[in-house]
Amino acid sequence: MSDTPRPAATDQDHQDMINAVLFKRNLDEVFLLLDFVSGRPDKQLSGLSVPDPATGDALSAQQSVTRLAGIRYPPPAGRSDADRAADASFLLLAKDRLAALAYPARGLTIAYTALFSRSESRTAEGLLARLFTRKRNTPPRAASDGSRRSLAESAFPGLSAQVVKFNVLYSGLIWLTLVWLVLTTFTYWDVAMGRSTLQRIDQIHRDRTALYQASADLALPKTCADPLPQHAVGCQRHNDLATAEKQAMSDLVTFRQCDGWSCEWFHTLRWGFILCGVHDTTMTDEPSFVSLLSIFSNFVLPMMFGVLGTFVAAIRLVQLNVRDSTLSPRDFWSTVLSLPLGMVAGVTVGLFYSPSSAPGTGSGSYAGDLTMTTSGLGFLAGYGSQTFFDMLDSLKKNAFAMNGDAPKPASHA
Repeated sequence: MSDTPRPAATDQDHQDMINAVLFKRNLDEVFLLLDFVSGRPDKQLSGLSVPDPATGDALSAQQSVTRLAGIRYPPPAGRSDADRAADASFLLLAKDRLAALAYPARGLTIAYTALFSRSESRTAEGLLARLFTRKRNTPPRAASDGSRRSLAESAFPGLSAQVVKFNVLYSGLIWLTLVWLVLTTFTYWDVAMGRSTLQRIDQIHRDRTALYQASADLALPKTCADPLPQHAVGCQRHNDLATAEKQAMSDLVTFRQCDGWSCEWFHTLRWGFILCGVHDTTMTDEPSFVSLLSIFSNFVLPMMFGVLGTFVAAIRLVQLNVRDSTLSPRDFWSTVLSLPLGMVAGVTVGLFYSPSSAPGTGSGSYAGDLTMTTSGLGFLAGYGSQTFFDMLDSLKKNAFAMNGDAPKPASHA
C-alpha cells in the first residue's frame, strides 16, 4: 500500500485560514461583547466610540454598531483586499474598545461563563427531571442564552471540554459541602454536649465547696449520718448535690459509652482512627474526657470548620464570577488548590489561639479549657485562607527578620 502525498497548501487556503481566525472568531467575540455590554444595567453601550480606519474620525455608538453589523464572514463577493483589511482593522479596534467597556469581564470570561451557566442549567434540569418526572426521554428546554452560548462556542472552540470538568467539580463540591456540613454539625454537637455535662459537674463542685465553707462540719461523713437539727438543711443540700453529681456522672458515662450504629457512624468522638488510644469506652474519668474534648475543640473542630469555610468560599467565588461574567479556566485549579489550604489554615488556627494552659488538678473547673472560639476562627481562616496566609507571611517577616532587615536605631546628634 503506497502512501499518497498530501497536496501542498495553496496561497488561497492559507488566506482562508487567516480569514477564519481573523474574522470569524474575532467577529463572534465582538458580538459576544456587544451582547454582554448591552444587557448589563451597569454598562453603557452609548459610551462606545471606535475610530474609522479610513478617515480617523471617531464613530458614535450607533455608527460603530451599524458598521459591525455590516461585516460578514465569509465576506460577500466583490469585496477587495483593501475593504477586507479595513474591516479587519475596524473589527480589532471595536474589540479593544468593547473589552474596555466590559471590564473586568473579557471575551474569554464571558464565553466561559456562558458555557458554564448552560452546563450547570442542563445538570440541574436533568436532576429535577429524574426526581420529579417519570419521562426519561423528555427533550431539554431551549437555553435562554442560546445565542450567547453559540457565539461562545464559535469564538472559543476549546473551552467546552474545560467547562464540563469545571461543572463536575462544582457539582461535586456542592454535595461535598452538604455532607461535610452534616459531619461538622455532629462533631460540634458531640463537643458541646460533653462540655455541657462537664459544666454541670463543675457547678456541683463549686456548690459543694461553697456549702463546706459555710459549714465545715458537713465535710465529715459522720455529720450527715445522724444529722443534728442544726445540720438538717445543710445535710439535705449535701445529699441533693451528691444525687445531682451521681446523675451527671451517669450522663457522662452514657454519653461516652454510646452504643448503636448511629453512634459509630455519626458521632466522631467514637471514630478511633482519628485519635489513637483515647477512644476506649472504659475512659470515663473526667480528666481523660477533658483531654479528649480539648483536642477536638482546639484542633479537630477548627480543621473541620476551616475546610467547611473553604468549601463555602469556593462556591461563593464561583457564584460571584458567574454573576460578573468573570469566570475563567484558571479558576478551576484555583478552586482545587484552595481546598487543602483551608484544612491547613483551620489546623494552624488551633496552634495560635488554643488556651495557654490546661486547668490544674483539683481546681474544680474541668470545662474551663474548652472553648468554641477556635472553631469560629477556623471557619474564618478557611473562608479567607489567602488573607490568613498573608498574615502568616507578615508574621514570618517580623519573627525571622534578618539582621540587615532590622530597623536601625536613630542616631543622636
